[in-house]
Amino acid sequence: MSKLFLITLVTFSFFIGACDQRSASQIYSDAETLISQDKFSQALKDLQKIEKKYSENELAPKGIYRMAEIYMNELKDLNSAIETYVRVADMYRESPYGPKSRFMAGFLLANNTSRFDEARNQYKLFLVDYPDNELVSAVDFEMENLGKEIGDIPQLKDLIEPDSEAEAK
Repeated sequence: MSKLFLITLVTFSFFIGACDQRSASQIYSDAETLISQDKFSQALKDLQKIEKKYSENELAPKGIYRMAEIYMNELKDLNSAIETYVRVADMYRESPYGPKSRFMAGFLLANNTSRFDEARNQYKLFLVDYPDNELVSAVDFEMENLGKEIGDIPQLKDLIEPDSEAEAK
């Protein structure tokens, strides 16, 4: 009798867990609450539910983009962040999150992992898909300076070299 009860309880628990009836909006809201409580792993699980269950919902690209931000900023998992940004850009090219995601993938590849060929590919895709986007000049700048040290980029020299007037004082 107790064995049957245990099997029933496990089956019921699995069924309840698998039947998350929350809307995409509610799941996203719950994920944001979890993020505010520094419960990033739980928030990721909720955001993954949006991707799996509500991939056609308008919140899907926002939710997946938010996952990439968590990987990048909170968990410091750059490979997962890059992979997630690429997924948003590939799946939701027409979404407002498409160009931002493609740019971020290229930026992280170039500036945080030194994977310059992959970064160049992401930037090229950006320019093909979004030739009139406000980030085009940033992409052009990034491509022009891929692999260069900050001191070798004329536009950034002032950021690392002390101002000669300040030194004179």
